[in-house]
Amino acid sequence: MSDTVEIQTLDVLIDNLKRMRKTYGNLPLISSSDDEGNSFKDVIFTPTPMRVWIEEGTWDSELDEPTHLCIN
Repeated sequence: MSDTVEIQTLDVLIDNLKRMRKTYGNLPLISSSDDEGNSFKDVIFTPTPMRVWIEEGTWDSELDEPTHLCIN
């Protein structure tokens, strides 16, 4: 088992969601607060393009040159 975590890209997420939709149907989406599932919330917002500066720990919405998409 690896200690590294692979960050998902939009293409990987869409492919996974399409496969799951074929198997389970068009289910509502929820998001987890952490990898242990300590709390869950509905995904209710449209994804937002964001610019994230990892080193500084800052972020802002960014339409021209986003680095990430915020899904909730």
